[in-house]
Amino acid sequence: MQSLDSEKGLIKFSHCKKDIFCSYVPQLCPVCGQSLNYRRLEDAPVSIPSPFVNGHRQKCSFLLKPTTGTFLSGCLFCR
Repeated sequence: MQSLDSEKGLIKFSHCKKDIFCSYVPQLCPVCGQSLNYRRLEDAPVSIPSPFVNGHRQKCSFLLKPTTGTFLSGCLFCR
């Protein structure tokens, strides 16, 4: 089981008319494979707080589990 790093945020950026969430900014778009160049400020990567916390330690939570893989590594859009 992977440990939850609730201190680490996610990176959100837009490309191919899609919002992509990753733990890092890749050099190539995971959707189209093209180089990521941000022509508009709205498309530039931004850091957002991590939505992942230990649900067993929260007073009230909604727990999700992926069918395959994990939410805690790589791009969330690419699964």
